[in-house]
Amino acid sequence: MPEPIEKQPASRVAIRFQDCDPFGHLNNAKYLDYFINAREDHLKQAYGFDLFAKGRETGCSWVVARHQIAYLAPANCGEDVLIRTSLRRYTDQGAMVESRMHNAADTRLKALLWTDYVFVRLDTGRPAKHPADILAFLESVLLSEEGFPADFQARERALAIKILRES
Repeated sequence: MPEPIEKQPASRVAIRFQDCDPFGHLNNAKYLDYFINAREDHLKQAYGFDLFAKGRETGCSWVVARHQIAYLAPANCGEDVLIRTSLRRYTDQGAMVESRMHNAADTRLKALLWTDYVFVRLDTGRPAKHPADILAFLESVLLSEEGFPADFQARERALAIKILRES
């Protein structure tokens, strides 16, 4: 029997000095780099899905349409953090990925990010529909959760409450 697909892959990463502000905290803009790099790594490592190879094959890829981010606790210079990413929604032309940064012990949520992606043709930049094989892939990695909020602030509150209950 095949092993179930990991729908919420995670990786550890060290916060680099060059990415920090004078307070020794990860610069706000750098969180996006850490999250996007982690998702790219997760796609390759957990699913064998190479974004750039798929773009060459299909002539299409995803571009960021919107980020919603909450900075909940600082990520400090030299600190190891745990980043989890998951596909939470998709349509025939887009996808929404949730990314979370936790402390190394996975006991404190440091940041929450929702990223909306649009699938576009690389030659024109115009939206395109996901082909059948990509739709099947998206369905296979979708992390669906009963009662998952459609609203970012509601998700932030739900995670904060969950963390309080677990601590």
